[in-house]
Amino acid sequence: GHFEHGGEPARARRWLLVAAEQAIEANDYDGALAFVARGVALGAQGEELGALRDIEAAAHFWRGALADSVRAADDALVLLPVGSDGWLDAMAHAARAGAALGRPDRAVASAGELLAYAAGGPRFAETAASVAHGLLFAGNVALAVQLLDRAEQERHDDSRALARVLSARALQAALEGDTA
Repeated sequence: GHFEHGGEPARARRWLLVAAEQAIEANDYDGALAFVARGVALGAQGEELGALRDIEAAAHFWRGALADSVRAADDALVLLPVGSDGWLDAMAHAARAGAALGRPDRAVASAGELLAYAAGGPRFAETAASVAHGLLFAGNVALAVQLLDRAEQERHDDSRALARVLSARALQAALEGDTA
């Protein structure tokens, strides 16, 4: 890009992050990974690198590269501020991909971190419900119910958070044999 060739890597990285986010929203996972790689190659560090790794985790998850998703999410979690939107997203990616890989320990670890996290709100509720979904598939109903109970307290009439919570509650009911 223009800023890459112009010797302005910081500006280039900022726009590569935007491009990677837009690629994810457009379901262009290969494009997102390419933008992430360019941002990393231009020296992204700290929170900026964490945001890129979070996008990488999402892209790998949706491409079915679950081990790569867990790795990128774990990298992001170390770099992003606890409780930030990116941290919450990375927590969900790590838990869901870990559960899908047959590593319920990853979902359990995410659940523990979320339950220990004091703050809340709708973004927290979305993440907690997403992690609970992974726990339900992994067979850990008790921990999933704890997370869902907390998510219901934190959703504050947010429609996205409500949808995630209700989706996980429906899965819980189906797994418990309640098909009504």
